[in-house]
Amino acid sequence: MRIQIFAIRLVLGIIFGVLLARMFFPASGTWLMFAICAALVFFAYCFEYLHKRDRG
Repeated sequence: MRIQIFAIRLVLGIIFGVLLARMFFPASGTWLMFAICAALVFFAYCFEYLHKRDRG
């Protein structure tokens, strides 16, 4: 189950990361696009942790 959630977050992170990089940084290289994708997936896990922590 956890691997499916990771796969969904990874795919969505790649899709939205590429869109954000192409819209806001059209002349950016592959490394910036990779960094944006990784940041999106990282923040998804951070927000999940904060959500579960607040729930108790």
